[in-house]
Parts: sequence; structure tokens; C-alpha cells
Amino acid sequence: MDLKDIRYFVAIAEGRSMSQAAKNLFVSQPALSLVVKKLENELNAKLFIRKGNALALTVAGEHLLKTGRRLLAEHDSLVTDLKSLSSGKQEVIRFGISSFYSRLYIPDLFLYYEKNLPSVKIIPIETGSSHLEQKVIDGELEFCFVPELPRNEKLAYRTINIEEFLLAIPRDHPVNHYAIASSTLPYMDFRRVMNLPFILHAKGAKSYIMYERLFRNFDFTPNIIFETAFRETMYALTGAGIGISILPEVMASIDQTPKTPIFYHIADYDMTRNYSVAYLPDKKFTPSEEHLIDTLTQLMIKIKYSYRI
Repeated sequence: MDLKDIRYFVAIAEGRSMSQAAKNLFVSQPALSLVVKKLENELNAKLFIRKGNALALTVAGEHLLKTGRRLLAEHDSLVTDLKSLSSGKQEVIRFGISSFYSRLYIPDLFLYYEKNLPSVKIIPIETGSSHLEQKVIDGELEFCFVPELPRNEKLAYRTINIEEFLLAIPRDHPVNHYAIASSTLPYMDFRRVMNLPFILHAKGAKSYIMYERLFRNFDFTPNIIFETAFRETMYALTGAGIGISILPEVMASIDQTPKTPIFYHIADYDMTRNYSVAYLPDKKFTPSEEHLIDTLTQLMIKIKYSYRI
């Protein structure tokens, strides 16, 4: 079996007609019949059955069509990428990422590409997660990096990182005496802080559903003194002693100052979520796009563990 045979098979299967495929491919019908016979012999499976004047796919044929389309798309994409590289043309990859995560990861991503892959130009598009997902649906972006929940039913998601949210408490607050030591960050029993004022990410943000799940689990209504669209504001207000907050773990890696909050795992509770790449279900990633996804994943892992050393 070779790619030429698969390409011929896909053309026949999509048109459900040997004669139409022959016209489109500029080959004879007997030649296409031989290709089908060759494939059926190699696979030991019937690929087509005739229904009147049309051809219908068997179960094996349906499977080969699905797999064949993927193989041809990957092959064509690879050829395009290699031609672009050999010609010296700069490949461009546009993708979406929210401003908060862009600030944390994009500088290192730019440096990586500048040093290792100067033939590839990356263009991150920054806005809120829901807006990024809509841009993918509208065809303005090929893919974007967003928290997975809540999902948009029109998109597919692939997890690239498990992100934990941490309890952030002012450095001089008495409740810190209840810290439970660990080999990384300390833990805090959430019941110890339920009577304290909370500073939260604004409703409508994807992270808000995590807060609601947490509060339901402990069956209480928090005293929310401030909601903001910016996690940096939450961080600053907590550091100033205004209240406590719940922030993504990556914020624990920010350089320490006298007003840096103390971060805690929430004891006996899973405060994690999937961070994912979102794309249309029929999207076929190019090798260069896959490499970008892998590179960003490694950057996230590197920063994730920087505060745990």
C-alpha cells in the first residue's frame, strides 16, 4: 500500500463513483479497479459494495477512508512545511492565548523561536478565553490555548497541562500559623479561612466555576469584598492584607517581595483544572504547530516546578 493508492481510494470513496474518480484523477477506470483490488488483497477486506449505480463503503472501507484522509493531510502538510523551510521563506503560526498566560509564557517562547527556529514566525493573539474560542470557530484562528472548562461544544480540546489553583493569604495573617508543612508548598485546611474576606476573579471568567464548586463542597457562602477581571489585582490586594484569594499556581513563581502572599495547596480537595489547546474537530495540525504546542507545554512544566524546588 502506498500514498498514491490511498489517494486514488479516497477519490473513489468520496465520489462513490469509479467513473467520476477516473475523470478527476485523469486515469482509466480499469486502472482504478486494479488499485481497489490491490488494496482489498493487501488488507484482506472488502472495501466497496455496489448499490445500484453507486458504490457504498463497507465498515473496512469507512475506516480506511477516515485513516487515509488523515495520512494524506499529514503528508501534504509535511511536504508544504519542508518546501517552505528549504526555500528560506518564513512560516507564520497565528494562535490565541489570554493576556494573563501570554505575559508568563510568550517571552520565553519568542526567545526559543528566535534562537532555534528563525524560519518560523509566531504571532500570538491576546484576548479573553471565550473570545479566543469564538475566533477559532469563526476561522480567524487555527487554535488557541485556554482553560478547558466550560467547554464550547463546537470545539475539540487537548489537555497540555494540569493547573492547580492555590490559596493565597497575606504574609502576616495569623491564620498562617495553621499551615501544614510539606516537601513543596504547605497545605491549609480550607475551613480555617472560610470566615475571612475573599478577593475573587470576576463572574464570567472561566475560573469562577472552580470557586463555585469549591464553595459548594464546603457548603458555605463566602464574604466577597472585591471581584476583579485581573489576577494581578487579586495578587496585589492579597499581598497588601485586604483579603485572601485563590490564584493559579503559576503566580507562586513570581519573584518574592515583603508583600508577596503565602501560597497553599487546599488540603483534601482537588483544586485543579485542565489547560488545553482548543481547535475545530476536523483540524489537522502541521508538524510546526505540533512543535509549538509541545514547546509551550514544556515551558509550562518548567515554570510549574520552579516554585517547588
